Amino acid sequence: MIFAANRGSAVSITGGAHTPLERCRPRNAQYAASVNGSNNGLDHCEIVDCDEDGVRLSGGVRATLVRGDNFVTNCRIHRVARTAWTYHPAINLLRSCGNLIAHNLIDDLPHSTIIFWGNEHHIANHQIRRVGEFTNECGACSTPTGL
Repeated sequence: MIFAANRGSAVSITGGAHTPLERCRPRNAQYAASVNGSNNGLDHCEIVDCDEDGVRLSGGVRATLVRGDNFVTNCRIHRVARTAWTYHPAINLLRSCGNLIAHNLIDDLPHSTIIFWGNEHHIANHQIRRVGEFTNECGACSTPTGL
């Protein structure tokens, strides 16, 4: 299924629990997906041609270390941040706790691939190529200063 052409999020999972979105293609939006709640996420999706972030992921409570267990796994994320070149990564892991980002292919980005805030996240096993193409002083996976 393709979700396309939206001025906000092509797909939004707000609250709730146990809502996986599998084998879909959110594209041509401000950002492809917004996910929060618990045990929600994207698996085996292709995220492409977004103006800003690829996925905005959040969930869990930092203050009490309650896990969100939301996820972005086994996805291909490319050609995001087309109009906002800096600080709009493929995956923006917002202030949250205990979420998973793993086994993704991330490529063709002007700046960072993953920017994360929070605690207890698991970020692992990505294939990252052709990033930081239009900027310098960026990392493939980073956390902003001033947390």
